[in-house]
Amino acid sequence: MKTELRINQLFWGTLLVTGGALFLLLKFEIITSDISFMADFWPALLIIWGLIVIFKHSWLRPVLSVISAVLMASVILGLVSNIWYDDFNGYRSDYDQEFYEYDSQNFSEPLDSTVTKAKLHVTTGAAKLIMNSGTDKLFEGFAGNISREYVVKSNIDYDFADIEVYIDEKRISPFEDKFGNNLKLKLSDIPEWVIMMDVGATKNYLDFSDLKISKLELNTGASKTDIKIGNKLKHTDVEVNMGGAKLTLNIPRDSGCKLTGDMVLTARNMDGLDKIDSDYYVTPGFDTTKNKIYINIDGAVSKINIERY
Repeated sequence: MKTELRINQLFWGTLLVTGGALFLLLKFEIITSDISFMADFWPALLIIWGLIVIFKHSWLRPVLSVISAVLMASVILGLVSNIWYDDFNGYRSDYDQEFYEYDSQNFSEPLDSTVTKAKLHVTTGAAKLIMNSGTDKLFEGFAGNISREYVVKSNIDYDFADIEVYIDEKRISPFEDKFGNNLKLKLSDIPEWVIMMDVGATKNYLDFSDLKISKLELNTGASKTDIKIGNKLKHTDVEVNMGGAKLTLNIPRDSGCKLTGDMVLTARNMDGLDKIDSDYYVTPGFDTTKNKIYINIDGAVSKINIERY
């Protein structure tokens, strides 16, 4: 009886501590993922509970109880997030409006008529990140709610522009740093772009529908990312490495799409893609389509949505 009581105390104590900790981490944007994807992993609870029954008199039972409590707290918060989070509808409707409150920074690079190709490398931590087109410059940016400035480096070599945007790590202060920052970038629709992104716990809305994207590389942790790819080029490569994330990829209906990768414990919704193998999907008539999008995703414990528009 005492052993049973201790295990119950261990379960409920872990559940409450995990739930409270996750709520505070999300509330203060120490992590900015809405973890709604965790709601899809509720069947894992049944597996763990089944193992608890099997190993009822084993030393594994308390370990499984702790794992069960952590997972249950995550699933509950994921369900709440699914109900209350607006799935980027606000970003879709008014992402051109300012969403910054203090400590702002502006930067830009004039458009050189000789530039036909450009590479942009963005590195940021906890943030709300919006990228889209709609500028007469090569690029322009606005950052807000920051205690560290972004460093912007650009190098133009005749027809090629190389741009870096990253946080000034030299100014990190544990007493001054705010929980998160906001970054908005606008890119010219004239050059052909290679975009590389190293982001942490972020909420991202990336509308590339009017841009010529030859390659997009996204490396992210616990995040929620909404990407819209256009049909401006015949060949577009998308590389995603993520963990504990929710990813929505919007691709044109008139473009062919081939998706491969290594997606472990990942919930999937592949609109309009046929499943060829466990980690291999392709749109019907892919070989005959004029514009093709090649997607490779490596991720674990995540959720992937492919939507056509």
